[in-house]
Amino acid sequence: MALNNLLNLPPSKVALKPPLPPLPTRPSLSAPPRGTPLRRSLTSRSEPTRRLHSSASSPPSDAAPSPTPPSSREDAVAQARSCLAAALQKPLGSSVPLKKLKRQRQRQPRLRAEIPVVDDSPASLARLALDVFSGGAGVSRKGAPARLLLVWPSAEALAVALREFESSGDSATAHAQLGSEAPGALSACDAAVFLARFSGGGLATFEATRFALGRKNAIRIEVNGSLGSLAFDFEDMNVLEFFDGADPDETAGFRRIVVTEPGHPYVGAWWPAGHGLGYEHAFTHQVVDLVGALAAGEQPTPSFADGLAVQRVLDAVQRSAADRSVWTPVPCSPRSS
Repeated sequence: MALNNLLNLPPSKVALKPPLPPLPTRPSLSAPPRGTPLRRSLTSRSEPTRRLHSSASSPPSDAAPSPTPPSSREDAVAQARSCLAAALQKPLGSSVPLKKLKRQRQRQPRLRAEIPVVDDSPASLARLALDVFSGGAGVSRKGAPARLLLVWPSAEALAVALREFESSGDSATAHAQLGSEAPGALSACDAAVFLARFSGGGLATFEATRFALGRKNAIRIEVNGSLGSLAFDFEDMNVLEFFDGADPDETAGFRRIVVTEPGHPYVGAWWPAGHGLGYEHAFTHQVVDLVGALAAGEQPTPSFADGLAVQRVLDAVQRSAADRSVWTPVPCSPRSS
């Protein structure tokens, strides 16, 4: 997800190397000398460097630090999660593509949290990391918890952390060992492709991605059959492409139909022929269809049943991806119309 952009790493196969400056010998968690009272400070490295302190005289506007140092472990964890959430929410919520940032010569923010601890054993660090980073550290992206990658300095620390997170039921946080290859740790890249078979025997390919550079909002649907083809692209919403398989080979080709005549759906209620409709008109059509169906005592379409059918398909896609991408049946019912 957005973590790929945050770290500026490719999504397919990631070679994890020590960042600059080098991390301490523990995963961003360092221990003060024995006998030193427990204290906590968070630093956020970006351009320029800034520090988030629990008792800063002029706290940053995007953070909500506590007015006093934490007096307990629970208080320190709560403050750490609050500061991390404030620091991470803005870059993770950015919709600016990475290549656009590069063209604008803007550097992706790189954030680092430091929490001095007394007990720096692998078990203690794993428990602290679970408390601080579980559930995406309280940060959300597109309504879901952010997916984080924790990098551990040794195989022992990694093994202990995996046991700790798995025993707590946290399967969303990714883990890797510093300097190792992690081909799947950052594989979430906001891109999905899946195959489907219809009950009538048709085969479908579905693709969704946020990284098709050059495509503004290409919600494209294309249907191919033995007698012809239809294609629609949301970026050119007043046009329907049609291919007639009965046309002679010498003149066969896709026909570009501009759907702005009074006989086309919805157009007659608006402008004279040849005047296109826009994005905003679709919301008016939605309300008209809903109110008209209710007034006629009919079931509106799409209905809640249609929405449930979509969710069942998405659920089957997730279950298939988690099980070797096998064909997964989807319970279906007749359409509401």
